[in-house]
Amino acid sequence: MNSRDLSERLARDVIYESDYVCLYADQVRLSGGYVIKKYPQIHYPHEAISIVVFNEKDEVLLTQPKRYTVMRLEWEVPEGRRGHLAMPAASVSYS
Repeated sequence: MNSRDLSERLARDVIYESDYVCLYADQVRLSGGYVIKKYPQIHYPHEAISIVVFNEKDEVLLTQPKRYTVMRLEWEVPEGRRGHLAMPAASVSYS
């Protein structure tokens, strides 16, 4: 694959930027030449983790936060932004 086979970002409008999440509207030229005028792009500037926790009955721990965007409670695996002192996943031991 060479660079002509890849899409190219022509322009970027910043919709929202924070330390947690950034939202952009990119103008993109696809490899075939077609231009998408507003391609939404979400960027998370920090690493995040999700943890699947099982108890002795093989039940999974879930959280149920209220999500504003859908206006209801949603079941989710616990997750969050990875702290700067967190261990890399490869160094975690399992027993």
